Amino acid sequence: MKSMQVYLTVAAGKELIAQAVAKMAVVQEKLREGSVVICGGTTNNYVARAILAEIGETVPAEANNRMFRGVTVPAGAAVERFEGNVDILIRNGVWEKDVTLIEAVDSLKPGDVIIKGGNAVDLESGDVGVMIGNGEGGTVMQVTRAAIGHRAYVIAPVGLEKRVSAPITDLMELINDPEAQGLRMALLPGKAFTELEAIEALTGAYPTLIGGGGVLGAEGGVYLLLSGEEEELQAARELLNKVKAAPAFEQ
Repeated sequence: MKSMQVYLTVAAGKELIAQAVAKMAVVQEKLREGSVVICGGTTNNYVARAILAEIGETVPAEANNRMFRGVTVPAGAAVERFEGNVDILIRNGVWEKDVTLIEAVDSLKPGDVIIKGGNAVDLESGDVGVMIGNGEGGTVMQVTRAAIGHRAYVIAPVGLEKRVSAPITDLMELINDPEAQGLRMALLPGKAFTELEAIEALTGAYPTLIGGGGVLGAEGGVYLLLSGEEEELQAARELLNKVKAAPAFEQ
């Protein structure tokens, strides 16, 4: 076994995750026959571009990097949200452009795919937490309804910069306390798909998180140690060369 170290910016990580999600066997199967729902979100903007490319479609220029509901930005920054439908439903390989997540839920069948990002990830368990500003529970409640009521398969693309050091259920107990203020948190009914799962799925190399951080655009990035056979590491080099220059989020 050999090893190599790599560094991924947050943007490169999002692009890597997107490429891997688009190639997942269950996604490919449901693009051919079935339904794939991509919920609006900043990471899912990358995922949407990658999956739409699989069916020969592209995100319209006016919606690119604007298909989200909530977003976190630094003090003084502002972003514009797309005023149209921010969710994507692909049914039997066809993008049904006017169908929202809420409208799509009741049409889902067992095994159909729903893709929803998150705000917190427990790397040990793979659990993902979603921050909620909506007093009615936000889109995560619709995703839960799809997963439990319709047995949909949930994929949770989430970057390693969102890792937390406690179980999601423990954080929920703190955040959702009756005396607490601010955002709420819900547990997403699906396991995390991070840069770690993406690299292993696409190359076979085994990644380990060994460090993180930086400045001048490297904030939130991660150092990874990849272990594997030479052909696996070479595949990882080629893959990472394709995504390493992914531009930071901008409108």
